[in-house]
Amino acid sequence: MEENFSEICLKCMKCCKGEGFVFLKESEIKQISDFLGIKPEVFLEKFCENKMGRVVLKSKPNSECIFLTKSGCKIYPVRPEQCKTFPFKWRYPGAESECLLLRLKLVSPVDSNSDS
Repeated sequence: MEENFSEICLKCMKCCKGEGFVFLKESEIKQISDFLGIKPEVFLEKFCENKMGRVVLKSKPNSECIFLTKSGCKIYPVRPEQCKTFPFKWRYPGAESECLLLRLKLVSPVDSNSDS
């Protein structure tokens, strides 16, 4: 199902530029570390911080994701599930004015009754 999300995304990168947190699962820490060719401990120290008792990706001073470059996401093939499923399973306040898929109404409203 996530592959369908990736095919629909226009990769405008607006969702990578706002304030907020990208929460990481343990499996994602290992996957991203392996992709970057570094030990999980190094990844955690260099690219992560603790917010609300959970591991999150650091942001740049301008609030962009630490992995966002001019050409796109540096870790796109192994990006966290939270990134893969935006705006299909969750949204942040104001996303409707930033995400082109949402502005063009190409994505249905998030089902607030789902368990996702």
